[in-house]
Amino acid sequence: MSKKLTSKEESFSQAFVFHKNDSIEGYRNSEYSQKLTPENMSAEAYKLQRKPHIAHRIEELQLKASIIAEKKFTITVEQ
Repeated sequence: MSKKLTSKEESFSQAFVFHKNDSIEGYRNSEYSQKLTPENMSAEAYKLQRKPHIAHRIEELQLKASIIAEKKFTITVEQ
């Protein structure tokens, strides 16, 4: 069983995927401190991404996003 994410970890995971894997934007738009420099945000985001339970959640969200995108943007050609 995987570890349950905190509210902050979940918000980071969602923001990271929403901002197309941009670590700084993911961190900036999550519930974590906004008072850090971009360099420190990047470092903190990297630490979060390295945690197995957060990495797993990011993978889940990326899969969900790709399924939704595929359904939404599938174009059928009628002959």
